[in-house]
Amino acid sequence: RLLLRWLAASALYVLAGLAPPALHLQDVLLLVAAEAAFLGCVCGSARAAAAGAGPAVRLWQYGAAAAAVLQYGVPRFQITTFDTNLVLYYHAFRQLMTLGFVVTLTRASAAPVASRAWPLVLFGLILLCPSTSFTLAGMITYPWFPKTADRLLWLGGSFVVPLALDRIGRTFAAAGADLPLPASVGVGTLLLYFVHPLFIAVFARFPVFRSEPFLLTTTALVFCCLAGLALTGRRRPT
Repeated sequence: RLLLRWLAASALYVLAGLAPPALHLQDVLLLVAAEAAFLGCVCGSARAAAAGAGPAVRLWQYGAAAAAVLQYGVPRFQITTFDTNLVLYYHAFRQLMTLGFVVTLTRASAAPVASRAWPLVLFGLILLCPSTSFTLAGMITYPWFPKTADRLLWLGGSFVVPLALDRIGRTFAAAGADLPLPASVGVGTLLLYFVHPLFIAVFARFPVFRSEPFLLTTTALVFCCLAGLALTGRRRPT
């Protein structure tokens, strides 16, 4: 299955990468090679989890994150509008979601690695924090910085922060200091993840929702309330 996924992704990279506006051939080859490295690291993490090799589980996940950062930080996508290059760039989010699923599935066997020297992690987070100076960087929703170092730092932060939050959450859970997530919040936010562009576009037409924080908060509350009503109806005895 991994081989089929790699072949399908590689075919997409080649077809879309060579279509106008075409990428350089070396960039297409990097996409293909980094895809193989990412899948290999994901597979290695799963195998290490099955074998009970705790630190190796996390180290393989670090390798997968590094492969994804190089895969989408080095190629010169030159994103300025909606084209095939932007479609390829979208796949960085696919890698992030894939890594997230692997991290979730291996949570019981993944031993801490970087968090054992957590002060050093703080320096890494500071290094990867985005600049406070505004730059449009192609498209505001999917920034593509002209300098390779800036792209690597931005993408690196996109992968490191979720891994850090995952470890913080596991630490609190192991200490018994966290509260269980309400089912309505879990289901509501999951539904919102799938259909949020549609509902945000609808709510944005109303003047009262012109404030982005208010719009996002209201949309999340609506979905959590709907999920709560649906779950309450399912639990009600007939």
